[in-house]
Amino acid sequence: MNENRINSLNEKAQQESQLRQKIVDIENQLGEQVQLLNKSFARIGVSEKLYFFKFTGNHVKKIISRIEDVVAPLAQELKENEVIVKTMNALQRMGYVQELSDSKMVLKEKDQEEFAHALYDLLNYLIDNFADLNVKYKPHFLFKHILEFMIKFKNIQMFSEQSIESVHRIVNQDLKRVTAPDEEYKLKQILRWNLEKNFIHDALCADFTMPMSAHQREKQSRLLGNLNELNINQ
Repeated sequence: MNENRINSLNEKAQQESQLRQKIVDIENQLGEQVQLLNKSFARIGVSEKLYFFKFTGNHVKKIISRIEDVVAPLAQELKENEVIVKTMNALQRMGYVQELSDSKMVLKEKDQEEFAHALYDLLNYLIDNFADLNVKYKPHFLFKHILEFMIKFKNIQMFSEQSIESVHRIVNQDLKRVTAPDEEYKLKQILRWNLEKNFIHDALCADFTMPMSAHQREKQSRLLGNLNELNINQ
């Protein structure tokens, strides 16, 4: 009986050893694929933010627009994986919604219908294939409120957080001016300064401008130059 038990334990140990080896082999294979994936990201100028280990909005946009190039180097088995295929299809639908949202400032009825159809197509695809996906506040606003905004204002470009994001640079500049340790005081000062800037801009003239970076000044100069050329030609 002891001999049978010993044989059973030896067989179990051998099976566990084989299983561990298979796990190691899978991890090694996945590690190689992850390296290939990271190289694909690097080729299109995409990398995770070091602190949060997440992609920025611009990086996600690049991934969406070039998703086929990103997965091209992966093993065929992975490219045919059901989850990866579904994810690619979802990203392509997201890309189409993104493309339509950047298209025009004023949307005609036909444009509104096209956007609504693309949005519902994305939503239904996510419901059918990613039912367990948690919907956070940004997708909630997108799927629940953007159509109402579009119908009312005939525009979806303004339904964006980019205008808020652009304030970060201004706030960061103002923070350098406040050396007080009181965080509440800092925020109050920044709010007061921005209120004063808005008042001066609205009350005096449109020539009052916020401090611009070198890139912004170059872009403004180029746009004004193009406008002047257009006026001369006319």
